[in-house]
Amino acid sequence: MKTFFVSVFLILILISFNCKIDNNNNKIDDLETESYPDPEVDPLWSAWIRDNSFTIDSVTDDSSFTDLQFLKSLLQNRRLVQLGESSHGVMEFNQIKVRLIKFLHEEMDFNVIAFESGIFECYYGNRNIVFQTPDSLMKNCIFGVWHTDEVVELFDYIISTQSTATPLILAGFDTQFSGQFRTMRPLFLREMILPIDTDYADEIFEFDDKIVNYSSREGYENFKDYVKQNISYLKQFYLSIIDYIDNNIDSLANKNNNDLKSVLLVRQSLLSTTKYLDQIIVVPLEGSLIRDEGMADNLSFLIEAIYPDQKIITWAHNGHILHANPKVQRFQGYNKRRMGSWVSERYRSSLYTIALYMYGGQAARNDQRIYDITRPLDNSLEVVCNEASGEFIFVDMLNQVEVEGNSWMFTMTPVKSWGLYEEKMVPRDQYDAILFIKTVHPPDYR
Repeated sequence: MKTFFVSVFLILILISFNCKIDNNNNKIDDLETESYPDPEVDPLWSAWIRDNSFTIDSVTDDSSFTDLQFLKSLLQNRRLVQLGESSHGVMEFNQIKVRLIKFLHEEMDFNVIAFESGIFECYYGNRNIVFQTPDSLMKNCIFGVWHTDEVVELFDYIISTQSTATPLILAGFDTQFSGQFRTMRPLFLREMILPIDTDYADEIFEFDDKIVNYSSREGYENFKDYVKQNISYLKQFYLSIIDYIDNNIDSLANKNNNDLKSVLLVRQSLLSTTKYLDQIIVVPLEGSLIRDEGMADNLSFLIEAIYPDQKIITWAHNGHILHANPKVQRFQGYNKRRMGSWVSERYRSSLYTIALYMYGGQAARNDQRIYDITRPLDNSLEVVCNEASGEFIFVDMLNQVEVEGNSWMFTMTPVKSWGLYEEKMVPRDQYDAILFIKTVHPPDYR
């Protein structure tokens, strides 16, 4: 009898566990969220946000952009629009960004979408786009945190525009490797140099192939150890390739169908790899700052050298697009700069930065584990925005003059990164607008 009751108890535990976790997709169903009292909010702020925000009707409907027409007056003189996100794992963030990109491309002549992903992989993918499906293009180019049903729709759209007069161009600005097309760089580099120096082309191929594929062959930790032990040699070799390209730039372009932009792109990609090598041998915070400066330089390179006549949209985490991160309380004491501080300094007059935040629901970490958005802080950015009518809210901050009702955007205000980690910032110092989603869900990963 005792054995029977123990068995029943174990079965009940298993039933309860399986009701909450679906092992096939790692999502949590029927999870009870924490009950908490409504956060406090200044009534003047509540009244202001209701009268001074735009309501977006849908995050998915691209049959009509009527509800997005207000953006035209805000962005009419802007060449660079940064789209952020407080978490990489939010379905609605993916959906609304895809919709915004379609609108900006179709109605405002933004023809480049640049991801927080490898500069070479995205360039190579765009060059070879006719050979790709939407799914393969996405997975070969950008980081896995965006390998979702929502984002593959964007890649389907990118491919569909290639037969039009204004195709949407895929680009990347990260210093890190992000997709399988990284394996094509050694061959691309070899083919580029082969017409003028066969032996050196083979030597470079062997060297770059080892570095590009080392972590997938030997594991990331072994790669880090190898880089630490050989950092001077590795960087010097890459810098010597860059010097070679610089000294033979005209010949290389001439022998490669006068494709100077590809030569320059590969050169920039090699320079990015030297930053990546520096990044992975230091502590994570220092490494992220090295990465951010490199991403800013890569984005400037795209803006000025590769797409000088194009209007560009970027897709990245809010943390990368901050205009003045040393002023964020969470980062105080770390006076080095994130990507957005360099970008805003260089392109302030042509820049418009939109940060995405959320109020409640669930999201996913980079490893796809699901988590609950925690209680918003009293008088926080999230609580203020939640006072506006509608589920999807847009608040312009750039064009505001301070009054009592919007003082929250001009003073140190609580906000949560990832819906978890408390920060304090002057929102208007960091971003030009907030796009706010009240209830969020994890993405549908592929």
